[in-house]
Amino acid sequence: MYFIPSHGENSSLANTTLIYNHGNYAGVEHYQPRLHMLYELGFNVLVWDFRGYGKSLPASHPTVEQFLADAKTIRDKADEYAPDLDKIVVYSFSLGGIPAVEMAEHKSACALILESSFTSISHIISTNSALGMPGSFLSRGRYESHLKLRDYPGPVFAMVGSIDRKFTPETIQEVIDNAPGYSELWVLDGIDHGIGTGGVPEAGFSEYGSKLSEFLENHALDCLAP
Repeated sequence: MYFIPSHGENSSLANTTLIYNHGNYAGVEHYQPRLHMLYELGFNVLVWDFRGYGKSLPASHPTVEQFLADAKTIRDKADEYAPDLDKIVVYSFSLGGIPAVEMAEHKSACALILESSFTSISHIISTNSALGMPGSFLSRGRYESHLKLRDYPGPVFAMVGSIDRKFTPETIQEVIDNAPGYSELWVLDGIDHGIGTGGVPEAGFSEYGSKLSEFLENHALDCLAP
């Protein structure tokens, strides 16, 4: 786990902590360009590697129970680093949607942001998006984000490319439709899942930052300093 303090130049986000849950490929080091974007926007950034990923130990992939328990542990750990416990944003990319939704359900978050995010086991088993995922993750019943979101009352912002072949705009819309609070989906035309094929942040840092800021300012004011 790594904690990157805010540079403080954006006063509205200087006390806001974003927990980054990365994707299925590699570890934290692979996502550094994206973490840098979020740091540049002004967030405090907390990022972690799942068991079996990057430098995390043990090297074996977790069971369902371990993966979800680890997510809760990291969410609790964030309270030790966050300058303001009421200003914690949970963010996910791809597979990171599993721990992100678990975190949001476990403890309050001022906002939940889902980028090209995991939908449900039922969906990935019916598509090729399960390829490359550890077998221990392919367990029905505990990873159904569309059902678990019903227990998160806060605002949800989702982003996805129009040609994402893993998690489509339609399936992500189905997920966030279950959120009882405000939810919004931003679909980027001609953008794939990323990172190697070019994803949402790589499509343009300026628009990416503007969309996140607009969402927070209009629908998640609790995440920002007065």
